Amino acid sequence: MEYTNSGNIIASVGKIYNVKSEFAHISAYLKTELDSFLAGKNDTLPPLDYSINTSEIKRFRFTDNKQDILKASSTYNTIFIFKDENYENEESRSYSSTLFRLNKENISLKEANSKLSKQKKQIKVVAWLSVIIAIGVVIFFFVIQDKNIYINRLNTNIESFIYDINTLEQEKNKLQNDLNTTESNLRMTRESLQTANRNLQIKTDSLSDAVAEIKHKDEDINQKNADISKRNETIRKLQKVEEEYWSYKNNLSKMPLIIIGTQVANHYYDNTVETQYGNSIYSNRTMYLTPKIRYIGVTSGKKIIYTRLYDPSGTLRTGKTSPSGYSYSDEVNIYTGKNEVELNGWGSSTKGHWSAGVYRYEFYCDGICIGSHTFTIY
Repeated sequence: MEYTNSGNIIASVGKIYNVKSEFAHISAYLKTELDSFLAGKNDTLPPLDYSINTSEIKRFRFTDNKQDILKASSTYNTIFIFKDENYENEESRSYSSTLFRLNKENISLKEANSKLSKQKKQIKVVAWLSVIIAIGVVIFFFVIQDKNIYINRLNTNIESFIYDINTLEQEKNKLQNDLNTTESNLRMTRESLQTANRNLQIKTDSLSDAVAEIKHKDEDINQKNADISKRNETIRKLQKVEEEYWSYKNNLSKMPLIIIGTQVANHYYDNTVETQYGNSIYSNRTMYLTPKIRYIGVTSGKKIIYTRLYDPSGTLRTGKTSPSGYSYSDEVNIYTGKNEVELNGWGSSTKGHWSAGVYRYEFYCDGICIGSHTFTIY
């Protein structure tokens, strides 16, 4: 017996028959090895011959001794047993022949079993069909019995269905009339809305024209307001100039000198000139900024001129020794008529002290601003 690849158990007699010669050799080898292993370890038994003659054939009659037949079957390759004396039909009783016969019988039994399985399935199908037919006959019998009841019930349902159809037809006609009335009202409403829309469009156009006219008038008003603002600004400037004029006129009699021009130079600490008066001053070379003023002297004598220096941010630049409200001061001799005087420089000995931008000087004497000057460092 052996397992197939699908897990079924089958007879493998045929395989042994196909390798009968190898089987005989292995049996002889095992016998020899076993005798050698047991030699000298156990008491010796009477000698027995377990070898199989692979070429000799032994014949018996059916009536011979069964023990002799059995012993010959394990010694000779093939034996024949005759059913009767001189009977020509021989029946093989050797191991190999028996295995071959059993294999054929097993195959025949499998084929018969397969046929029986098919017949069993067919019988089951026929049985189920018979049951279904019987049930159908019973159902048909009861249907025939209830036919009249079913027909009456169907007629009643048909009458009810016809009544429902008539009712639905009446409701449909009513809904159709309502729909027609609604459509008529919608047409009238749509026409009214169209008329109102046209009127609204006319009013919208008129309103757009009015808005455009108002916008035009607003632009005129804005332009006039701008002109008025310019005139007011001009008036304010004139008033300021007038105030400055009268203030200057009132202070003119008090001024010891009148500044008519200013120039700025860039000096070293020892007053050596780095950038001449009137030349462009560059930030990376700035040290001490030194102003020189040209003036008309009204009176003569010693005067203190106070100087204010504003940087590009508008901040008054001051130091530790600066007078209150000023950057620094100079005591100078004033002479009548046109003259010029160089004031002290102010800054640092390190080049690049002053950043680029627009600066402003203001000069005061006896509490009166006698002049100003704006210059640029590049």
